[in-house]
Amino acid sequence: MKPLATAAILAILLTLTACGGGSGGRTTVPPASKYPDSNVEFVDADKLFPLLDRAKEEDKLVFVDFYTSWCTPCKMMDKDVFTDNKAATFMNANFINYKVDAENGNGVNLAGLYEVQVYPTLLLLDGDGNIMARSDRALYPTQLIAFGKKGLKKYKAQKAANSSAATTPRQR
Repeated sequence: MKPLATAAILAILLTLTACGGGSGGRTTVPPASKYPDSNVEFVDADKLFPLLDRAKEEDKLVFVDFYTSWCTPCKMMDKDVFTDNKAATFMNANFINYKVDAENGNGVNLAGLYEVQVYPTLLLLDGDGNIMARSDRALYPTQLIAFGKKGLKKYKAQKAANSSAATTPRQR
């Protein structure tokens, strides 16, 4: 009986290996997006700070959508705004997009940090976590694009000011 059990285990292990089971250093298929109906490409992440580092590296802003499961305007944005091709193209080209459930996990802490009191709350953050634009209400596609442009304008102006301040000698 014992040789039969060993043979069965060996057969299972060989089958798993042949089919790509186990880790074995092979490439794995990335998980499906948590937001398959959205044309906006939201990053699946548990924490904001790695995204802020990425924003610095890519010279982009992070778009944060604070939502709750019961928020009707949040659901409208998911259904009508984040599926809009023009809005999605703009958001994907210019931002690192991140959805945060404000009532679960790390979302509770982030909502407290950014003083989120209504849903949805939309933020554009620079790589240091500073708010470049904020909306405490749902936006339609054209409004979302205008919101994004407002944040980009402030970000570029801030960068220009910091750049000129760094190169201008101090007067005494």
